[in-house]
Amino acid sequence: MTAPIVQETQPSAAAPIGWWKALRDPRVVGHDLVAGLTVGLVSIPQAMAFALIAGVPPQVALLTMIVPGFVAGFFRDSPHLAAGATNTAALLVGGVLATTPLVPTYGSTAVLSGLCVIIGLTKCAVGFAGLGRLSRYVSPAVVLGFTLGAAALLCLGQLPNALGIQGANPRGLLHVLAPGALALRSLDPRAVALTTGTVAGIALVSRATRRAPAPLLALIVAALATHAMRWDGEGGLLTVGSIPSRLPRPSWPVLSPTALATLLPAGLAIALVGMSEVVSIGKAIALRTGQPLHADRELRAQGFANLASSLFPCLPSSVSWTRSAASIEAGARSPAAVTFASLTVLGTMLFAAPLARFVPLAAVAGVVIWIAVRMVSIAELRRVSRSNTADLVVLVVTAALTLMVDLHIAVFGGVALSLGLVISRASLLRVSELQRGSAGLLVERPIDERTGCAPIAILQAEGDLFFGVAEELEQRLGCVASRGARGIVLRLKRTLAIDGAAAAALARFATTHRGRGGVLALCGLRPELEVSIARSDLAPALGHHALFETSDRPFASLAAALREVQSALGLPLGLEQIRTAETDLHGDAADSSWSV
Repeated sequence: MTAPIVQETQPSAAAPIGWWKALRDPRVVGHDLVAGLTVGLVSIPQAMAFALIAGVPPQVALLTMIVPGFVAGFFRDSPHLAAGATNTAALLVGGVLATTPLVPTYGSTAVLSGLCVIIGLTKCAVGFAGLGRLSRYVSPAVVLGFTLGAAALLCLGQLPNALGIQGANPRGLLHVLAPGALALRSLDPRAVALTTGTVAGIALVSRATRRAPAPLLALIVAALATHAMRWDGEGGLLTVGSIPSRLPRPSWPVLSPTALATLLPAGLAIALVGMSEVVSIGKAIALRTGQPLHADRELRAQGFANLASSLFPCLPSSVSWTRSAASIEAGARSPAAVTFASLTVLGTMLFAAPLARFVPLAAVAGVVIWIAVRMVSIAELRRVSRSNTADLVVLVVTAALTLMVDLHIAVFGGVALSLGLVISRASLLRVSELQRGSAGLLVERPIDERTGCAPIAILQAEGDLFFGVAEELEQRLGCVASRGARGIVLRLKRTLAIDGAAAAALARFATTHRGRGGVLALCGLRPELEVSIARSDLAPALGHHALFETSDRPFASLAAALREVQSALGLPLGLEQIRTAETDLHGDAADSSWSV
């Protein structure tokens, strides 16, 4: 038996420091060193791009590639998930820094620290509570819609740098289009050439080989070209500027409780997006490598990483698909690879930081545009647009909200739509009838006006039974009983959970049906379902003799329930009392069938 792709861990289980054991094997260390160097070189140009997106100094994004990756590596077992700055987090943080009234009072560093505290505590709480699985209920359409809107904002937001228009980096759709309208009159051909050349260079190198750090090579070539042509002199193009070649001392966040409360909505939105990234990227990596994702453990690692980041001027961190994929391609074997990547960025920052003053912002804008374009999956857009109208509406609305309102509001709006979609789909009660077909086969058919005309009706429910379907379930059972079915067997093999409202509805029906001389039995009960039923009013209403747990033998539980119902009604034992009108089944054509 193969391990499941996504595994949940016990909340009390401490994550092992997996890379200590890996360091004892020289071969593993060699692979991890190469992978760490590769991911580190990929991280450097991304850090510059993310700093530009968030509107923070480059050293802030570089530190975000160092601290979270180093800390997360101690608390996880995945060798491939790369922690650090991400495009979505940078975009969300940029929106917060541009709009919050806390920056003039406390400064941007304190605001970043406050966000990291909120995000870190949220991820730790979710991870230790074992609730990582809940992030799967964020619809892929929401993530895709937010990604589409974010990609558009990233591209539009880089128009001033790409066109050489000096001024504040615009935010919001209306403000971002205005510089574009003026571009024909004020653009700088040198900036346009550098941006275009950077994008083209990254595309060509990436097409030729996946192992080369294409964005870093493009920035180096752009910096050399800018310096050779003297475009970085007086009146020339803007550059990244000098980066301090030292690490800042850790300091505790100085925000007041009121200020933290002000940042809470934005922090929760960034945490929600980050948790969705952990699960979605982790699942994709797990499918590619065959190594299971421990979602809760990874969330705890990300929580600790963000809490550590709050002690430094860092952006909130999550996992990056680009750097994780680079880690796989480079042959990472243990979590030590992520730590080595952090050390690579640290070494670059300490010894090569002064060279950043030669890198033109137009080239960094090209890296941002490349990242934005690569964010959007055309195949996923086609899949969602062709699947169903509801997903398409969620995608379009989320993308529109991303362009029109504050980004954290767009996230919450998309999640609200996603949850509404989940509730709408979960509230659909799926109950079918099982009939005996030819050659002793049971066939599944929809419930109609003929269901219940025989003395015994066998019904099968699918999905969890909760308050949203309780009333409809009671009504359907009542309709079947009203057609003359004295015995009803409800098979719950495909039901994993039942809440108090649904259990109470079944108990009411069982009591009413018994008063009319009928019998209700439940079969195919999984252990967790039996526990829920035993704690509710349903068990005493039915009696333990009418509850049948699932069995390893196919339909043994159903057969036992039928015998109990037949005995209680005084009918001959066997399957003869089940209606067998194969002609009604259109020659046994049904959704599925099983051998009795």
